[in-house]
Amino acid sequence: MAEDNVQNGAIDLSGLGSFDFAPSWTAGDKVVAKTGRGGFREQENEERAPREGRAPRRFDGPKPSGDHSFKRDSRPGKPFNRDGKGGRPFNGGKPEKRGFVKREFIKPLEAEIRVLPGQKELGGIIRKIQTGFAAYPLKQIAWFFLDHPEACHVKVTPKDPQIKFHVCKACGFACFSEEALDAHIMSTHLGDYYTAEEMDVEPPSGQFGCVVKCGVTGELIGPPNLHGYNSKVRELAQRLGMNENDYRARLVTVRDQESVEAWRQTATKKVFYRLKVAESEAKAEESAETEVAASPALERDQAEAEFRRNIAPQLKSVSKSSDMTLAQALKSADRPYLFAVRDAIAKERRFPASLFFALRGAFHHRKLVFFRANDPRGQEFVSASKPTPLDTEHAIPELGAVVKFVEEHPLCSVGDLPPEMKGHLGWLVEKGHVVQYFNGLLALPEDHPKFRSLPAKKDAPASDATEGNDAAPVETSVAETAPAAEENPVVESAPVEDAPAAEEVKTEQITEVEKKEEVSNEVADKLAE
Repeated sequence: MAEDNVQNGAIDLSGLGSFDFAPSWTAGDKVVAKTGRGGFREQENEERAPREGRAPRRFDGPKPSGDHSFKRDSRPGKPFNRDGKGGRPFNGGKPEKRGFVKREFIKPLEAEIRVLPGQKELGGIIRKIQTGFAAYPLKQIAWFFLDHPEACHVKVTPKDPQIKFHVCKACGFACFSEEALDAHIMSTHLGDYYTAEEMDVEPPSGQFGCVVKCGVTGELIGPPNLHGYNSKVRELAQRLGMNENDYRARLVTVRDQESVEAWRQTATKKVFYRLKVAESEAKAEESAETEVAASPALERDQAEAEFRRNIAPQLKSVSKSSDMTLAQALKSADRPYLFAVRDAIAKERRFPASLFFALRGAFHHRKLVFFRANDPRGQEFVSASKPTPLDTEHAIPELGAVVKFVEEHPLCSVGDLPPEMKGHLGWLVEKGHVVQYFNGLLALPEDHPKFRSLPAKKDAPASDATEGNDAAPVETSVAETAPAAEENPVVESAPVEDAPAAEEVKTEQITEVEKKEEVSNEVADKLAE
């Protein structure tokens, strides 16, 4: 009973036992004591002995309250995430709280993309082949266009019919928004319709407390409250190829009077714009200079307003596809379009299938012929003359002598021919009785005429280029002249004892790559002439 524990007004607590309320897992040689400020330390416990057969437990103190999932490495600045692995700290799904910005994923535009040669450049190459009668490798011609973005076109047709392009009729530039097209037309084609003239004017009068300086070029633009300030900023942004908002962020305000006076001295000249007059509209007795002088001089704002009102609408159109040069496409600000074009060009560089198809059609239309060198799987060439063997028995002796010389000296160069034979070579090449390659080598018109690339030394004499042809057969150059899809044919494995060393194989591979690059550079030089 409770009354039995009360003696003389006091409560007998002896039956409750010890006041040690520590949990059983603290029974060991150490206990935890609070040290203040939320810290804990371990101290010796002489009354309790460790359990038999087990090492004494170690306790670093109770875990702090809250979310225990975030762990931190002993090294400073190395947070761990929820699963204990290294990475960004877990902040409740909001990484921006600690300065991390979520990266936006841009999906490339789903479209049919065709890489085509430029019509003007392709016409020049066709005329060169037709007039020179030399044979050019088709693959190197395709790479020539890929290496010259201004001569290569990209035609993009989106798979989604609702996607439309805003196209500039003057240059073919295309974009997704009309505002971007307006900015392109203003920055690119204003000079096509207006002539800029610099005239002397009176320096600005009045008191100016500050001037704005370009943070890129250091040019003093003028006070922000001056008439024509905004048009000057737009003009400089277009000249530097920057967005107007990004360019305004680079402007610096200068408040010293020396800079204000320096700007005032440079403001004595101003640029005015005059509308160009077409020759068909000019009078016969007046020159173009007189017509230009007769048109009124306009300031930049006035010229831009007149251009937007009268000329710019005639340069804009809407289309379901875009067709512009590769150089323009790679500068596009529409990232889905840009990423799709980059992927297409990377695929085309591995194997230019789209360019092959376009080049074949254009060459066939111009009656050019194709043949493969060395074997049926060799490198493909295009020429204006079909390889046709000459009947030497019924030909005049001079022509037969040239064919006999080429037969006795396989893959000789034009310089190796005796002088008396060079006069007959042009007719034989034009008729296809002798195959002349772009690098000057000559071959007989067989089913697969022989071909090899020139040695690395460009300054080597022609006799050195043909030296050793008998010792090194032409068939060994098939691997370096095969198309990209056939560069790695399946061959039987050689015995281990006959396998070349790894360093020798690597050296041979580097040599093959250098030879291909030399052929590409040589073809590009010939086509660019």
